[in-house]
Amino acid sequence: MFGNKPTPNPRPNGDSDMLGLISVLGCDNPNRLGDVVFVHGLAGHAWNTWHWQNPNDKDYQKNNCWLNWLGKDLKDSGVEAGIWTFGYSAARLRANGSAMPLFDQASNLLDDLENFDFGRRPIIFVTHSMGGLLVKKMLSTAENFPRDKRKKAVIDSTKGIVFLSTPHLGSDLAQWVKSFTGFLSTVSVEELKAHAPQLRELDEWYRQHVGEFGIATKVYYETRPTSGVLVVNASSANPGIVDVKPIAIDADHDTIAKPKPGDNKVYLGVKNFIKDYLQSSLESSEDQSVSEKEDKSSQAPPSISNFYLQGAQFGGGIINADIVNANQIGGNIINQPNPQKAPSTALRLKKNNLEKRLADYEKDYEGLERDLRAAGDADVKNRLQFKLDSILEEMKKIEKELNQINHGE
Repeated sequence: MFGNKPTPNPRPNGDSDMLGLISVLGCDNPNRLGDVVFVHGLAGHAWNTWHWQNPNDKDYQKNNCWLNWLGKDLKDSGVEAGIWTFGYSAARLRANGSAMPLFDQASNLLDDLENFDFGRRPIIFVTHSMGGLLVKKMLSTAENFPRDKRKKAVIDSTKGIVFLSTPHLGSDLAQWVKSFTGFLSTVSVEELKAHAPQLRELDEWYRQHVGEFGIATKVYYETRPTSGVLVVNASSANPGIVDVKPIAIDADHDTIAKPKPGDNKVYLGVKNFIKDYLQSSLESSEDQSVSEKEDKSSQAPPSISNFYLQGAQFGGGIINADIVNANQIGGNIINQPNPQKAPSTALRLKKNNLEKRLADYEKDYEGLERDLRAAGDADVKNRLQFKLDSILEEMKKIEKELNQINHGE
């Protein structure tokens, strides 16, 4: 379906027609506030990964899953969003299908987003397992082309990522699969080995850029084993982002992405994450509009006015006319704008937000310093020190922005 307009309500059981970017609900609405893109993981499926029922169940209802619930519930709360799902080949074993390298999969996702004109409104990704790595790699790939406006627009529009059991540092299961199946494992499994260098590099890149890009992050991880193996442990599921607390879910690696009706932990958390951001995005857009009007008003040319000046004295003469124009007294009476004009609404909001973030960072910094002093394990100390350095860097950036605002730069 690459290059064609996506069709709504796709057939859930087919594989050949479930590749690429596929619309689910609300994607043709020109007034939607943003787009939500679901990205599955290893051995996943663009539809079945997110569905709590098996397609072979007798009572199977293809639309009764959170791909559809989400768009309808958001609309009912006054937030209209387009819901999409992205499918790609990612088999565990060669006997079950093919799998391209992560870099190529990420390039395909980026290409689809560009082809379907993403970048005009906010994008929030909901990812499962390797899908989270795919989205991070897509963003790092886009950053390599700073002069490409479409790629830059995708980065600028990406405002949130939900990670469901994403192995940021790899998975021990990858090694288990490799040992068990020998040369039969696919390239995707090879890339997911625990502490693989390319995953550590991608993990570091995301931590360094997530603040700069302004991407909000939500993290959930599994606590139940799958076939006796905990696929992604709490440590690997934690991307190490400041102010982001990973949430443990009583589910295994597969069911964490398949909330059932009434199973609200993951579903409500993701829905509120999306709703809160899109609502704040709308408010920011309205504030910016007000600010632009205020700025245009302040830049209006000075006006020459008529005044009631009967009896006033100018240069030793008396004005006897009822009304006199400024030009009639040898000069202009100019209504200049107040040079001490108060900051615009948007600027005040930005300053307040920066001050709040700075206070939060200072509080986090103090807490992490205490944890570092109490830590005994070298790996824990290194991770805490990295977080401290990251927070300090963010604090410096905020202080610089505040100084620019205070000095009117």
